[in-house]
Amino acid sequence: MSLSTPEEVVDSHHSKPIVLKQVDIVGGDEFSSTFFTNALYPLLFSKDITLGQLVNSSNQSYNNLLYSNAFKKVKFQFEESAGSSTPQNTTIEPPIEIIAKLLLEPYKLQSFSLASVHTEAGHAFKLGYRNLNAFGNAESFKISSLIDLKFGNPYAKTIELQYMAPIVSQSLKLFFESVISDSSASWASHKQSTANGVVGLTKTLSFDLFSSKFTSYFTTGVSMVKRSVLDINDSASDTVKTDAGDSFKESFIFSGAVDSRTYLPSSFGGLAMNGLLLQVDNEISGLSSPQSEKYLKSVLNLQLLKSFRNFFTLDLSSSFGAVSNLTTGITGVPHFHDKFFLGAHSLKGFAANSVGLRDGQDFVGGNIFYRLSASLFTRFFFAPADSPLRFYLSVNSGDVYNNFKDISYQDLAFIKGSAISSSVGAVYRVGDDAAFDLHYNLPVSSRPKDVAKPGLEFSLAINGTF
Repeated sequence: MSLSTPEEVVDSHHSKPIVLKQVDIVGGDEFSSTFFTNALYPLLFSKDITLGQLVNSSNQSYNNLLYSNAFKKVKFQFEESAGSSTPQNTTIEPPIEIIAKLLLEPYKLQSFSLASVHTEAGHAFKLGYRNLNAFGNAESFKISSLIDLKFGNPYAKTIELQYMAPIVSQSLKLFFESVISDSSASWASHKQSTANGVVGLTKTLSFDLFSSKFTSYFTTGVSMVKRSVLDINDSASDTVKTDAGDSFKESFIFSGAVDSRTYLPSSFGGLAMNGLLLQVDNEISGLSSPQSEKYLKSVLNLQLLKSFRNFFTLDLSSSFGAVSNLTTGITGVPHFHDKFFLGAHSLKGFAANSVGLRDGQDFVGGNIFYRLSASLFTRFFFAPADSPLRFYLSVNSGDVYNNFKDISYQDLAFIKGSAISSSVGAVYRVGDDAAFDLHYNLPVSSRPKDVAKPGLEFSLAINGTF
């Protein structure tokens, strides 16, 4: 008796009625019966159905299992029941009894990880723990700690915690995230520490459009942040001194994203090859107190990718953001932590957070920013076709502003007058396990207010799980 995929079942029994007799599950023994009841609800409660309904129900259950983020592989197979037979002397076609077989291969559900990371800020070590099935229903719990070392002393310390649990279905989840960091920034005249927590809901949906498969994400929640600006140098700017000490911020966040990107299989989600990403993040702060100033901070990210014969990949990316004062009659400015900064990973060819507006020697960020990037990736001739090692050329530009009136749109003058750089290098990415980027930066613009960083630069992250 042969096994078939849902599509093969449709081809062989297109117009026949179906009775789903049973569902056999192979793999996933660590998950509870409640988990499978909820994830397979569309299929389990589809007894007397048409063939089209069977395929639709199996696809819904398939998506529910993928939304759990706990499975490396999910596959449905169908076979005709051995007891299914066609009675003689009847004009009514009897239903076909079908047995569904679900094949599951979970990720490693519990793991510790140790990562070594090198960036322009120095070497860092990251220790983490992950549990993708904390209580049997695909609840995920993650905690990690980052220590950046400089001359043997702690330079930056970060602790991150995340918990997610499904509500009714795997597509709707309750989440809690917290980040605590303490750092002394090389580009600033002070030390800073932050502690924040976010509680909210996230919804995931999948749909097909223009022959492409899209996944959409919607997130909403409440954020609380405590930030401290400490050990301020005498040479610090008035902006930094004004925001010195402790401050609190409570915000309402709402975000959405649509993603159709596909990845090189051997990169395990590390190297995107085709598709589109459109993401919008919004934050409204100051809602708890009628007297406090209220700000809307919005960021739009867009990425377009197109590969040609698996040899060339064109990557066009852009980001735009603005902070707006929503309080009528008040012209205050937001805390400089809430402003936008560019440099290093956000704009290659320039030092971290060292592009654009200054107050004295301090870079204080802007209320508006933009960033554009065009990159061309290609395979190395000596590397296999499926290798996640790529050579690339890129051109990047960006700037920060205080007001929209500071931006000159005529003949795209704002781009010509912005910070611009080019890069050539090689990149290697394999999921969360390894990421390597070796490149040479050549700044094109020569603005005195920026801190350009020409020359050779590399970043490396190696992650081991056990």
